Amino acid sequence: MKKRMRPIEYLPPAEADVYAYAEQLCRRIAEKHGDAFEEPEVVQGLAEFMRISARIQAKHLNKLPELVDNVTDRGYFQGSDDADG
Repeated sequence: MKKRMRPIEYLPPAEADVYAYAEQLCRRIAEKHGDAFEEPEVVQGLAEFMRISARIQAKHLNKLPELVDNVTDRGYFQGSDDADG
């Protein structure tokens, strides 16, 4: 019997997008907690952590026997009257 292909493949975000988000986040943190959070090493470290985390999560989701069930996940937003969660 032929193995059924998954209709969805989960992919991590592009490296440039992760880095841009890390820069943005570090800038916001620096506004409240000091300029050290805008150091290139801090931004790069955060971006690398997020990039690796996203790759791990994408691999995990792709190994699941079923696709992520967004309808069931809506239970997280209990009390919402919005149909989209």
